[in-house]
Amino acid sequence: MTTTPPPLPPLPSPPPPPVPRLEPLGVPGPSQGAFLVHFTGRPPGTTPNRDLAADIAALTPDQRLHRILWDGGINGTNPFRTGPPTVSFSEVSLAHLHWLIHARFFPSWGLVYDRQAVYAAGGGPVWHARPEQYSAALAAELNPWVVRLDTTAGAARSEWMHEQEWRVQTDRYPATAEAGLIGVLVGHAAWSPFGWLEVRTGRLVDESGAPADGTRGVYEETRGDWYPPPGGSPTRFLSLPDSSFLHPLPPAGPPLTQ
Repeated sequence: MTTTPPPLPPLPSPPPPPVPRLEPLGVPGPSQGAFLVHFTGRPPGTTPNRDLAADIAALTPDQRLHRILWDGGINGTNPFRTGPPTVSFSEVSLAHLHWLIHARFFPSWGLVYDRQAVYAAGGGPVWHARPEQYSAALAAELNPWVVRLDTTAGAARSEWMHEQEWRVQTDRYPATAEAGLIGVLVGHAAWSPFGWLEVRTGRLVDESGAPADGTRGVYEETRGDWYPPPGGSPTRFLSLPDSSFLHPLPPAGPPLTQ
């Protein structure tokens, strides 16, 4: 009589590969920036982002900024290429940011991030590649990291080096201090991130607002008030035409009118 040997125990799973430890980036030079800006609008005449949801595309840059803070993050898009979604930023010195806003007419609305934090989250600068290099990058499925550089006469011009673009390959990048958010770039000092909310109080009232006694319709009372975004009210920075310095504004409060 033969006996069947007991089954062998399963082999242990191999340990996961170690996660590389990133050293800090070096000190930025005069033409670089220690921070990155995600602009919430594009300069006049620029092709619209066709990958934006219709309700977001209909918003003005200041409304988009407000929406991002209340949603808690920036949605990744894929506007001009195939491949996975990304979130884009511009690496800027104070002088270059001033030039983008006041000479290239970028809307002065956006979110300001620490460059090191975005790098630690997987972000990095894009590659501006000539047509033959661009085709090779697409064949290697490097779509999220390459931008076509082509000034060939008669061809569709593509020249975006002035944006000094960084990207993070993600569906969503948080608009939080933990993700490196330093503050927000605003176009005027009166802008506030506060929003009007109707909050349930748990108190039962009738149609007149008096405490419910059961003789008329009963409703749960709601009261409206201005509230900051869930992640708090970030520092606001203002760019003025006569200075490349970013001017921090006093803490925001509710808008002057509802």
